Amino acid sequence: SGATLYLGVYSLQYYFTGTLDELRIWNVQRTQSEIQAGLYSELAGNESGLLAYYRFNQGVAGGSNPTETTLLDNQTNSTAHDGTLTGFTLTG
Repeated sequence: SGATLYLGVYSLQYYFTGTLDELRIWNVQRTQSEIQAGLYSELAGNESGLLAYYRFNQGVAGGSNPTETTLLDNQTNSTAHDGTLTGFTLTG
């Protein structure tokens, strides 16, 4: 729809204090078995119904990454939906 999707914030005032390793957005309903089967592995990015796939793997692990401000969409099924990283330290 073109609407902005925010990760880690609710109503622009309540902020998530945990960590995210991956985010997958699908346009199909996934069964519990399908979710559990892929829970601990990275996807190829071309899975049927995958709309957006964020691995959060840019930059140097444990290093300073001040220039890494784009969150890459790693799916290949449609136009990429890259995001912008804001509001946190780009290190670690």
